[in-house]
Amino acid sequence: MNRTQAKTSTKQLVPIITASSVGTIIEWYDFYIFASLATIVSTRFFPKENPIAAFLATLATFSAGLVIRPFGALFFGRLGDMIGRKYTFMITLLLMGGSTFAIGLVPEYETIGFLAPVIILILRLLQGLAIGGVIGLSPIVFGQGGAFVAILTFPVGIITGAIVGATSSEKYFINGNYAAFNKMKKGIRW
Repeated sequence: MNRTQAKTSTKQLVPIITASSVGTIIEWYDFYIFASLATIVSTRFFPKENPIAAFLATLATFSAGLVIRPFGALFFGRLGDMIGRKYTFMITLLLMGGSTFAIGLVPEYETIGFLAPVIILILRLLQGLAIGGVIGLSPIVFGQGGAFVAILTFPVGIITGAIVGATSSEKYFINGNYAAFNKMKKGIRW
């Protein structure tokens, strides 16, 4: 291998590393932000009569997304074998982003009653399936660029996603500075 080929392969690795890191950041940020906002989610989408039960139900909903991950790995792994891993990886990203977006559109418990936690649970299960798919597909898809890419990108994406999720949730929500969130919720009329 001459120096020109080595430079070309290094240039080809940059978009692969960037794409896989950004995808993993998006996946884990969405997952992490739900856990960070559990106290807010429990007051908005679960009955307010018993705040402890509402909080525990929110944590159980979060846990359901964790428990279903192996099934996501099985399903999307098989789908990746049938239609291609890159396309399946994109499906998992769209599923994660779409379900996260849909969680933001779910009306509160006071508006639609028992359907609110049911819809949130279904969307969390979809997020868990998507993460399970990414856990299985990401190292394979981006490992095709070489072992270096597989070893570097997945941990970088997880760590960066956790840092971004932690800092943004701490800054805007946990400290009680969620006026923008409340304004947005008041602006949406169901």
